[in-house]
Amino acid sequence: MDALPEPEQSSTRIDIRQPDTSATTVNKAEAARRYGVSTKTIQRRLDAGDISGAHKTAGRHGDEWRLPIAALEVVFDTNTPTGNETTESTEHDEHVSPADITALVTTVVSLVDTLKDDHAKHQQALETQNTQLIERYDRRLAAKNDTIARLHIRLATIEGRRRKPDVDSNQPSKWVDRIKRITGF
Repeated sequence: MDALPEPEQSSTRIDIRQPDTSATTVNKAEAARRYGVSTKTIQRRLDAGDISGAHKTAGRHGDEWRLPIAALEVVFDTNTPTGNETTESTEHDEHVSPADITALVTTVVSLVDTLKDDHAKHQQALETQNTQLIERYDRRLAAKNDTIARLHIRLATIEGRRRKPDVDSNQPSKWVDRIKRITGF
């Protein structure tokens, strides 16, 4: 059986057939997040063979790429901060004066008071708006109730016109009385 040919050694192409076993790998999404690029950019770099030690492993949703952090740092210049890193400053270990601390505390207290005032104003505005909405709803509801009451009266009037008067069988009707008077019976 023929052995695989050795890959060409160049500064841009890296052999990705040797997986990184240092356990310092991330998936494509995490790499994209860390270095401020899209997952498509990561995939293009993988397709180009730029990330050494990259390999596929079984993941939750099938095979997924595992990318060595060390290789990613070479590919993506890590001297440019992306905002995702935390830095510790050892250059500015100067003593902060009590006056500076007092000024900062005063500023923070002032900002907190401003936020409390703004919150109270917004809360009052919301309560006023809610009260106005409830009053408007109550007026509309009262108007609809009045309309319903008028419609009930109209309906009763219409039904009253359509009803025939109840005739009591024990009392003779007006016509019977008239006939008796005319005929004398």
